[in-house]
Amino acid sequence: MPGMMLAIHHSNQEGKPGGIWPGSNGNGGKRDAYRHCAWNGSMTLMMGAKTVKGFADRHEMSPKPSNMSEETANAHHAMDYHSNATGRFFGQHMLDHMKDGPAVDYHAQIRTWCAIAVADEGLYSLSC
Repeated sequence: MPGMMLAIHHSNQEGKPGGIWPGSNGNGGKRDAYRHCAWNGSMTLMMGAKTVKGFADRHEMSPKPSNMSEETANAHHAMDYHSNATGRFFGQHMLDHMKDGPAVDYHAQIRTWCAIAVADEGLYSLSC
């Protein structure tokens, strides 16, 4: 799915030296919160918030890794649900306000909003 692949790519870029969160953990860290937000926002542009919520919620219902405690898994899911909802909010806001006119990279705008939300701690993470 293009939205997920873009979100993963941009999340990985932000974890590299020179990125917004160099060395940030991709599972439970700021990159993770950003990835979920950007993924849900981009998918909302393509499919609408209701469809994306169902898809993302089913994704979060996947079994926890065997080496993860139930408490940690629940914390990860809570973070992911919150980041997903924020991304859908941004995507729906963009859909509601799109205008014909000069080409705007709506996906890039959503990624910017998600990055700001993580940096401002509006999207929380479990680790750096």
